[in-house]
Amino acid sequence: MQANAEKMNKQHEVHLAELQSKLEDQQRSIIELNNSKSRLNAESDDVARQLEEAESQVAQLSKVE
Repeated sequence: MQANAEKMNKQHEVHLAELQSKLEDQQRSIIELNNSKSRLNAESDDVARQLEEAESQVAQLSKVE
């Protein structure tokens, strides 16, 4: 009975260690995704600004013609 309980305890400890490792991997993935999201948002803002500038230039050129 004692040996069986010890075996089950060891199995639970191994399973817990595996789950903790998976959790850490997922947390790293979330951090990487959040970093990518921030970078893409910054790039999107920059492209939107460039588009506004280009549209403004087109409007100025249209007035000149």
